[in-house]
Amino acid sequence: MKAVLRNLALALSVALLGGPALSGQMLTGEELHTLLSGNTVSGTMTEFGPYTEYYAPDGTIRSAYHEGTWKIEGDTACLTFDGNDAGCWNIGQDGDMLQWFRDGELLGNGIVEKGNPNGL
Repeated sequence: MKAVLRNLALALSVALLGGPALSGQMLTGEELHTLLSGNTVSGTMTEFGPYTEYYAPDGTIRSAYHEGTWKIEGDTACLTFDGNDAGCWNIGQDGDMLQWFRDGELLGNGIVEKGNPNGL
């Protein structure tokens, strides 16, 4: 029974993240900057659960729960939250779905909304 529940939980996690591998393309630094700057991303991270974050053009990140900064380094988005380094992320895109990768591992997904519709 435990194995069945564990497999069910794993299948649900994979489904929530959009599958185990990227079926679209990895974004370049220029594409990342254009996509994130002045827009909101909402999705789910394996470690932290659901999130909604506004990526302001001035390099700040705002959400209902934390603040941070973002910058593009090469082809990665590097994030810091509440003074803690959250690392640099490669981001892939498959249709409207973003996929967050660190060290080649898919760790989250998200959808971009234009502007700051939540007033963050």
